[in-house]
Amino acid sequence: MTDAENMNEIDEPLGQVKSSRPWLILSLLLVVVAITVLSVISDEWRDNRSIKTVRVFGCNMLSKNVIADLVRDSVKYLQIKDIDISNLVKIVKQNSFVADVRFNPLFNGEFQVFITERVPVAVTVDMDGGLVFSDSYGSVFPFISDTVTFDYPVIRGVIGTERFISTAYLLNRILNENPEYSSIISEIMPGRGKETFDIITSDYGYRIIIDSKSDLGEQLAKYYTFLSSSICGNEKIKIEYIDLRWEKRLVIGKLA
Repeated sequence: MTDAENMNEIDEPLGQVKSSRPWLILSLLLVVVAITVLSVISDEWRDNRSIKTVRVFGCNMLSKNVIADLVRDSVKYLQIKDIDISNLVKIVKQNSFVADVRFNPLFNGEFQVFITERVPVAVTVDMDGGLVFSDSYGSVFPFISDTVTFDYPVIRGVIGTERFISTAYLLNRILNENPEYSSIISEIMPGRGKETFDIITSDYGYRIIIDSKSDLGEQLAKYYTFLSSSICGNEKIKIEYIDLRWEKRLVIGKLA
C-alpha cells in the first residue's frame, strides 16, 4: 500500500468528524435555550405562587416565633413577586440579635427565613447599669444567661463610640489570632493612646498595656515571662501596670 493510499484512509474519517461538529454545537445551543426557557417559565410560575406558611432557621438565642411574627404580616397570602424583600430585610434587622438575614420563597407556598445571629464575644454595662452582650463589631444586644457556663470578658467604655468599637474588634482579634491568651482577659478597655488598650488580668488582677499596631502574640507572651519572674507575687512590690508594647522589653510601673 502506498503512502498516498494511507493518507486517503486517514483523511476520510477525520472529515466525517468535522462534518458532525456543527450539529453537535447546534444541539448544545438548543439544550441551553430549552433550559433557559424552562427556567424563565419556572420562575414566573413560582413568582405567582402565594405564601401560606413561614419557617425560620438559624435561631439559637432568638425565638423562631419572634422572627416569624415579624415576617408573617408582610408575606402571608401575597404572591412572591409582590413581596418587598429589601423592606423585609430592614424589618428583621431591627431585632438587635440579628446580624444578617436571607429569604427563600418556595413553590409550595413556604417562605423560608435564614437568620444569622450576632455572636457574643464579651459583656458590657449599658447606661442603665444592666448587662448586655457585645459582638466583635461593638454592636450590643440583650444579655441572656448562658446555661453552659462561659466566662465572657468585660468591655469597658461608652457603648457606640469609636473607642468602644475598636476595643471589641481588638478583643476579637485576640480570640481568633491568639486564643491561648484569651483566658487571662477579665476586662479590656481603651487606653490612654488612640491605639492603646488596657487589660485587667483574670489571675492576679494586673493592668497590662498593649497596642493594636504590634504583634499581639509577641506582646501577650511577655506577660507569661513576667509571671515566671521573682517580681510576680511579691507582696512588697505594688505594681501599677505592666507595659507590653516595647520590643524585647517589659516595662513595669510601680506604685510609690
